[in-house]
Amino acid sequence: MNEWRLQEALEDSEEPLTDKAIAARLSRARRVERILRRDLDEIVSDDDLTYAALLALKADPVERGGNMQNALRWYYRAVNGRDFPRLGDCCPKRQIAIDAMPAAAAHSRPVYSSTNGLPDVAVSSEPIGRLWLDFCSAKNRIAAALGRSSNVVGELAERVVAEYHDVEPFAVSHPSADVELADGTLIQVKARVLTDVRTTSLSAFRSWNFDVLAVVLFEPDGTISFGGEIPRDSARKHAREVPHVNGWMVSTTHDFLSDPAFTDLTEAYRKTLETL
Repeated sequence: MNEWRLQEALEDSEEPLTDKAIAARLSRARRVERILRRDLDEIVSDDDLTYAALLALKADPVERGGNMQNALRWYYRAVNGRDFPRLGDCCPKRQIAIDAMPAAAAHSRPVYSSTNGLPDVAVSSEPIGRLWLDFCSAKNRIAAALGRSSNVVGELAERVVAEYHDVEPFAVSHPSADVELADGTLIQVKARVLTDVRTTSLSAFRSWNFDVLAVVLFEPDGTISFGGEIPRDSARKHAREVPHVNGWMVSTTHDFLSDPAFTDLTEAYRKTLETL
């Protein structure tokens, strides 16, 4: 979901909304995305899929007053510039069933399985204190093995991209890039660990003085969910300037990750990670 687009639509609505009301609607839209387990951009791009999603939300026993349906309708309007018709007036061309997560489960803190990153019912019985110490120990060992900063997610992604291209990451910090290829191509690497909300913001872009953007998205179990490279100019089309961060932000929306300019290197990055 492109939260910036939804926020702009809410701020420009005919009925003025307070900051608190806008924040509540954004939160509700995130919750809907968790329940449906799909990117809202994908859903609202297809009327039959939107219809199926609204039916799934309506059938949830926690749905009261149509709040979750309204959240999806708000986003549909923000993206498509028109209202989605009432369910009784719809004539879908395809019958689609959406396997939605119960809203009560989506509202609670998820526990991830070790296989697919989706919420699991198994809860570890190990003491939290012990798990914390093990986590810190593992993180420190990874940072030492990478030999760079303590930002192990970013450093690991940079190493994966560099190894894939058979080069080394920059030994010292570069203002706009993380990897330089033999032909001088500069690559900036952005990485995130996904949660049950599949759309997230990449860290801020302070400049565009590079040639290619590499994106590496990890599942909570450490596997690579998505990996790809896109030319800078194509990536910049998806960016939004945000004054308070003194830079530009890009979200991992369906529109962004499905941009035809992306070279999908997910499998290649996975194989590279396995050999590190």
